[in-house]
Amino acid sequence: MFSDSLGPLYISVERFGPWIGERWHDYVQWSGLTQLEELVSLDAALCSPVLQDVRDEYWPHIVNEDFMLDYFTDLNFMLTQ
Repeated sequence: MFSDSLGPLYISVERFGPWIGERWHDYVQWSGLTQLEELVSLDAALCSPVLQDVRDEYWPHIVNEDFMLDYFTDLNFMLTQ
């Protein structure tokens, strides 16, 4: 997994909720979690990363281990993107 020396990691993901349509309704029916109003998860199958492309300027600020390129090591940099 990740090295302990990385410190905290940050990711920005899309919300998943009723506005998604059929995928949302299928998920609620499958999971039985009828009380949910929305879901924010690190599961990329449900909540895709907001920053989907890896730009050249990201490399000094992202995790480059185990193909986990969506995680940033610098919160302020990520927020400016």
